[in-house]
Amino acid sequence: MNDLLKLNIKAFSKTKTFKNYLIINSLLFIIIIFILCLKLYTQININEIVNNKNNRLININNFDSINTLNTFLNEASSYIEKVEYNISKYDYKINDKSYDIYTSDNNLKEDSDYIEINNLSPNQNIIINNKKINNIIYNKELSSNIILVNQKLSKYLFDNNFVDEYYITLELNDYYKIDKVFKILRDFKIDANLNNNSNSEVLAYSNLNNILSVLFYIFIISIIVIIFILAITFLSDQKKNLLIYYNIGYTTFHIIKINIITNIYYLSIIFIKCSILIFILELILLLYKINLLPYLLRTILLPVLYFYIINIFIIIIGIIYFVKIKKL
Repeated sequence: MNDLLKLNIKAFSKTKTFKNYLIINSLLFIIIIFILCLKLYTQININEIVNNKNNRLININNFDSINTLNTFLNEASSYIEKVEYNISKYDYKINDKSYDIYTSDNNLKEDSDYIEINNLSPNQNIIINNKKINNIIYNKELSSNIILVNQKLSKYLFDNNFVDEYYITLELNDYYKIDKVFKILRDFKIDANLNNNSNSEVLAYSNLNNILSVLFYIFIISIIVIIFILAITFLSDQKKNLLIYYNIGYTTFHIIKINIITNIYYLSIIFIKCSILIFILELILLLYKINLLPYLLRTILLPVLYFYIINIFIIIIGIIYFVKIKKL
C-alpha cells in the first residue's frame, strides 16, 4: 500500500495538467485569503461604525404606567446595556427657595444618591421628595436655582411620580438587536423612537455590508466551480492509472484512499508555500502601516478547509465514475 502511494504521488506529478493544477490552486488560495481578509476587515469596521453608542440609543416617550415600563425593562434586559432617566422638576421648594431639578450630565457617582448644587445654596437638610440627601457636590458655576441629580436619584424620583417632564433613553448592547427590542416595545404599547442623528449613515453602511456579502458568496461559488472543473480534468488525466489499480486487485475504497492522501499531500504543499508568501506580503504591507495580520490569522484556515473538502469530494465522485462506470 505504501509503495503504491509513493508511485501514485510520482505519477500525480507527471500528468499533463499537474502544473496547471498547482498554479491555479495556488492563485485561487491566495485570492480567497485576501478576499476573506477584505470582507472581515470591512465587516468589522462597518460594524464598529454602525454599532457605536449613538446608533444604539432608543428614546422612550410614552407608556401606560411605570409598572408596564419596568416589566418591559425586565423582559428586554438581555438586550439593554444601560437605562438613563432624564427628569425635570420645576419650582420645587427647599427651605423656602424654589429650584428646578434636572438629571445631571456630569457623571455623578451612582453608588448612592448624589446632587450637585451651587455652594451659595443652603447646604443642610436638603430633602427632595421626603428623601434626605447626604451626598452633595458644590459647584459655583451652577445657577443658584438649579439642582442636578444623578441617575440613581433620578430613577427614584421617576418611580415615585415626582417629575414634571421626563424622557428615558435605552442604550442597547448591540445595534442589530433593535428590531427585537422594538417588537417588545410594541407588545407593551410603549412609544419609542431611535436616535435619528445617524440613521442615514447606518443604512448606507448596512447596505454596503450586504453588497459585499453577496459579492463574496458569488466569488466563492465561482471558485468552487473552477476547482471542480480543474479536479475533474486532472482526474480524467489519471483515469488509466485508476483502472490499472482496479484491475490488479485494489478496491474502489483503496483507490479513493490513495488518491485522497496524494491530493492532501500536494494541497498541503500548496497551502504551506502560499501561506509563507502571504505572510511575507503582509510584512511588506506593515512597512506601510497596513496591518492585516489579525484578519489573516482568523481567515487562513477557512480556505484550507474549503479546498480540502471540495477536492476530496470531487476525488470520491470522480474515482467512482471512472472506475465503476467506465469499466462497465
